[in-house]
Amino acid sequence: MAHMQPTISRALFRSGSQKSVPESSLRFQRFGLSTTHRYRVEFEPRPASSSADSVQLAETETSDEGFAELAQAQRHKFVQLVREYEGLAGASCLLLEDPASETAMSQGPVRFQLSAPRLGVSDRRRVTLKAVETVADPRVRVADSLLQDGADVAAEVVFPLDTDCAEKLDSGMRFVLDALLNAAEEEATVCLLEKGSDDRSVFTGEERTNKYHTGMRPQPASVVHRGSCTSSSPSPAAFFAAIEMARRLWAGGSEADSMLMREIRERVTKLHAGEDHSAKLIAHPSGTDAESVPLLLAVLQSRDLARRHQSRRTAHQNGREKNGCAWAAPLGSVTSIIVCAGEVGSGTASAAEGRYFSGLVPIGGARTEFGEAMHPLHSLARMRSVELVPRGGAHGCIRDDYDERVLSASRAALMEDPAAVVVLHTVAGSKTGICAPSLTVPDALIGEFGAERIVCVLDGCQMRHDASLTQLWLERELGVVLLTSSKFYAGPSFAGGALMSCVTSKVANQHLESESPESVAAIAAALAGYLTPHDVGDVFPSLQRRLPPGPCNSGLLLRWACGLHEMDALDAAMRGVGGGEAVGATIRSWVMAVRDLADAHAPLVQQLEPVDYAEDGWQLGGVSSIISFRLRRSAGDSFMDVDELRKVYGFMHIDVEDRLPAHATDAERAAARSRVLLGQPVAVPGGAVLRTCISAPQLTLLLKHPKCLAGMLEDDARVFDKLTVCAKHFYAIANEH
Repeated sequence: MAHMQPTISRALFRSGSQKSVPESSLRFQRFGLSTTHRYRVEFEPRPASSSADSVQLAETETSDEGFAELAQAQRHKFVQLVREYEGLAGASCLLLEDPASETAMSQGPVRFQLSAPRLGVSDRRRVTLKAVETVADPRVRVADSLLQDGADVAAEVVFPLDTDCAEKLDSGMRFVLDALLNAAEEEATVCLLEKGSDDRSVFTGEERTNKYHTGMRPQPASVVHRGSCTSSSPSPAAFFAAIEMARRLWAGGSEADSMLMREIRERVTKLHAGEDHSAKLIAHPSGTDAESVPLLLAVLQSRDLARRHQSRRTAHQNGREKNGCAWAAPLGSVTSIIVCAGEVGSGTASAAEGRYFSGLVPIGGARTEFGEAMHPLHSLARMRSVELVPRGGAHGCIRDDYDERVLSASRAALMEDPAAVVVLHTVAGSKTGICAPSLTVPDALIGEFGAERIVCVLDGCQMRHDASLTQLWLERELGVVLLTSSKFYAGPSFAGGALMSCVTSKVANQHLESESPESVAAIAAALAGYLTPHDVGDVFPSLQRRLPPGPCNSGLLLRWACGLHEMDALDAAMRGVGGGEAVGATIRSWVMAVRDLADAHAPLVQQLEPVDYAEDGWQLGGVSSIISFRLRRSAGDSFMDVDELRKVYGFMHIDVEDRLPAHATDAERAAARSRVLLGQPVAVPGGAVLRTCISAPQLTLLLKHPKCLAGMLEDDARVFDKLTVCAKHFYAIANEH
């Protein structure tokens, strides 16, 4: 079998590198959108004269002295090439032995690790192993023994290489080194993408996936992705955008952190607030911890009211009997009204109360207890939340009196204390597509109690609404808009932000300036586990100055780069078809067809009654692009509960053919082999549901290539076929007999 020569150039992968062979002699293949994305080496057979057999013959005919001299010369050349690449931003080859030593130059292989800036020791191990695996060149291997300096893994190049031609030797070693560094750069980007998030983004296993079966590498094309309402892996094109951003971060020096995060904030603002709107964004590791911004606004407003109305408040309300911090008195009072409870992020209520909602904070990685108070923030105000479930009854229908329930809970909180401030959430698309309450609710409360008593929040984290709704919210100065790139836009999990008008940020800054230095320091201490100064930027200058200095959240930066790629792509596609009705017609064509598919798989599949909102931009196309459904094992059986649906959620992502009973049909076996990513289960009255949905990349594809709808619907049919198999044979697949 002919030996295979890699043909790849670092110049084609890294801007600025001058150390490459001519482009005309190279073939560099990047997997396309339809397959798993990976930069890989293409191999071409060498002529017979330089085959493996010829090399063996050459070794036999070469004297021991000549063999050693050839190996020594090649070692020197390889080290020279490594030195030529030094100073280039990005992945690097770290020699683990002194190349000047006589032993290193005359005996054994050259050992090294592969790394990139901002990576730790464990990252270097991963990068080295993955690069060697990806390149798959027999001349490069993982060292089989520990090195003297304690490194637990190293790669090594074995000399002499199988050529005696100086020109081929030079290009051949460049090929090997280029391929290793390219693969290392890809894995280093994955390492950075995984950083700076909470315990929902703990990645394990060979595929490096989280509990939602997604990761920071693109999924294989064979996986049907209908789970963007929960979590996504980046598309190949989005992953390349992350690599590009990583290069800029590595090459940008000390100013890169602030510059690149500012660029992210400005691009997001322009896309969602409009080119002419002077809104401002604070970037967050997820939509859930972006709740800290409206909470902060409410704490500041309540404390301002408390200072003005101390005489009207009780000693308990002012906090004099318990607060030992003179600078913190009087205490504020904040109540967060959590609408669509159970259908927004599971940590929303805790985050809205100034409590940790995860066992791991994104910045610094400190361990916390779920529900533990952020004590510095609680020294400034009392905080609580009121959760209002939107559905009720035997079938889980939306409550007819839901607006009134929200009004009643808000009024009760506001009437308890003259300094009380309510954080009123309005959800533009819950986990099952609910939009509530109506815009008449914040209008009524503001009219009754005044704008300084209400902090309105548009929870747009699913991002399935029209940009006009965001712009309306900002133009009416209703408050903060929470958004993400990791739901509808299918960026990797997670990336979020809080968008506000300049008027809102100006009022908040006035309150911050009126606070004591100790109070601002307490706020910064509470938020330092979630925000860096680069995430805040010039939105809140006094807070930015108090946050600990240091690098940006590189993982957040790269995850936003992925999401922004999809945002820009959809924006361009929407403009390309003229926006408006053409976009609506496209998304409705998919939604209606999939709803029909769900109905066609009854009685094992029962669709949750969809809720569509045709007005005010609540939903793209005026329809819910999340289709929710219940499962039962057989006709007349009760619906599966949420724990059983969690198992089905996992079954959908793997091949379960070998778990089917012997009497399963050929069609069922074919369906069982499909791999599908769905939206995770949601517990609703009347029976828990699973979800399927369309993502922004898929909508972009349909807008650009309408004929792709038929292929998408074939995949959707596979989704429901496998669902019915998992339901019908649930006990066999779960091994519960």
